Amino acid sequence: MVRFEGAGLGRKLLVSAISLVVLFGTWEAALRLTGRTYWSPPLRLKTLEPYFDQELRAEESLYRDDAHVFWRLRPNWVEPSRKDRMNSAGYRGPDLARPKPPGTVRIAFAGDSCTYGVHTDFEETYPARLIERLSALHPAGKFELVNVGVPGYSLYQGTQVFREDAVPAEPDIAVFYFGWNDAKPGYRGSDRDAGLARKSRAKTAAGAIAGVLGHSAVYRMLRESLGLGQGPTYADVTAAWYQDHPLYENRVPLDEFEALMDENLALCRERGIEPIVVVPEVHLPLPPTWVGARGAIQRRWYDRYRDRARAAAERHGAATLDMRTLFEDLDLADLYRARDPVHPNADGYLLLARALADVIVAHGWIASDDPRPARSAQAGGQAIEAGWSRDD
Repeated sequence: MVRFEGAGLGRKLLVSAISLVVLFGTWEAALRLTGRTYWSPPLRLKTLEPYFDQELRAEESLYRDDAHVFWRLRPNWVEPSRKDRMNSAGYRGPDLARPKPPGTVRIAFAGDSCTYGVHTDFEETYPARLIERLSALHPAGKFELVNVGVPGYSLYQGTQVFREDAVPAEPDIAVFYFGWNDAKPGYRGSDRDAGLARKSRAKTAAGAIAGVLGHSAVYRMLRESLGLGQGPTYADVTAAWYQDHPLYENRVPLDEFEALMDENLALCRERGIEPIVVVPEVHLPLPPTWVGARGAIQRRWYDRYRDRARAAAERHGAATLDMRTLFEDLDLADLYRARDPVHPNADGYLLLARALADVIVAHGWIASDDPRPARSAQAGGQAIEAGWSRDD
């Protein structure tokens, strides 16, 4: 009888393959049953923010991975305390009718965590306060907000969601509040480079295979354990940034930041949308990690972005509201969160909202039934009375 050695080898290979499948299947099941999924999204290599790395690992997180802007908010997500929820589009605020009802004034807000309103109830965010203020000034009017602000967003990300989600809602006025995250260094180049690299990987066979394997907890655990694909550490990029010589590019380089601001403002002019540019500010006193030479360098980075935002606004004839001027001579400890130089508290957001309302009224974009003069009408809405109080 003739014996085929190949048949025996084939059976051995089949048994080995089945054994490996059973082994890895058991391993995969064990990891998932114990909750150790090692989920690490592509975003992990592309952003300075460890916070979003952790959030995107959690299945019940507010954030979800996105192929174009790295992360988005989860539609209809309900905060555990049930005090807040996202709308059906995945943003903070009520759902809106399409098309816009006649006689309605809609205001779009594009920005980062300051526009989203982290650590603040929705009713106390500056977009909600602005709608409240305008309704008080003009009781016969109907005002609605379109808030596409997302924590951690740069102008690169914000430009995309403004075009995709805010402009179709037919806003009459648009507020842009960016600069914080743009100035930060990215792990591997700018946000744009990260986005292009991600898209190119998705089009290759290796990228497609990695995308499939990325659903496996075992694969993710092995990658993390072996340190595969890891870029420079948070300490690496921040140390270089503090020396004013970034190890890697800013998330949105200065020239690109100004070009993107130009693009947004030009789009507003094309669509008949009145734009306002909020120029951010770092307040003093700063937390311990911001003091001394490092704090001065950090301020210098932000000042560069402030200058570019103002330059773009001037070219397009856009109104500006400078946070440095707005909060000048006021007790900043009462307007910002404790030990947080970036995010205003509820009182700070209220002051910002009222100043924005003054800008809108001063420019004649809406009528005001309030006989009192707009306090911020000077210099395009940048002046404020020193005697402001929450109950004013």
